[in-house]
Amino acid sequence: MTNENPAPGSTAARAGRWIGRLEIAIPSILLMLVMLLIIVEIVLRNLGIQGFHWLEEVSRNTLVIATLLGSSLAVRSGGHMVMDTLYEVVSPRARHALRTVVALICAVFFLYIGGYAAYWTIQLTQIGKTMETLQAPAYIMWIFVSFAFVSMGVRYTMEFVKGLLHRETTAASASEF
Repeated sequence: MTNENPAPGSTAARAGRWIGRLEIAIPSILLMLVMLLIIVEIVLRNLGIQGFHWLEEVSRNTLVIATLLGSSLAVRSGGHMVMDTLYEVVSPRARHALRTVVALICAVFFLYIGGYAAYWTIQLTQIGKTMETLQAPAYIMWIFVSFAFVSMGVRYTMEFVKGLLHRETTAASASEF
């Protein structure tokens, strides 16, 4: 069996590390930005100054984007919650098969939702829909939503393929999957 990871100094490895850093940095920066804006809004309101009328819309969109990008990252790191009661009572071989099937179901679901989100993004572009308070094109947010769902679908597809290629039946290898 060949090594699935690129050579440590290769361009693919550097690109992978760069993308990995961006996946962590973008949601983190977005959440810190929202937190800062909300704190400024609270201070302004307590001083009797009318706050930013666009802040709620920006906060909502930013939180949606950060959450979806973080969800994609959680697929990569195995950080999603799992109802593992069934996994605990079945054999290691059945556990591995079950995880592989679940990865396939999730891949199909998220790729479908991502495709639909991409379709919706195109529709928003064609009709010229804008955000209510910012008057910015609404498709901007949906580009991130589409990307996040497709990214989750691709990651689950990779987990499914990994499950097909690694057919170990020991308890340790099944739990590492």
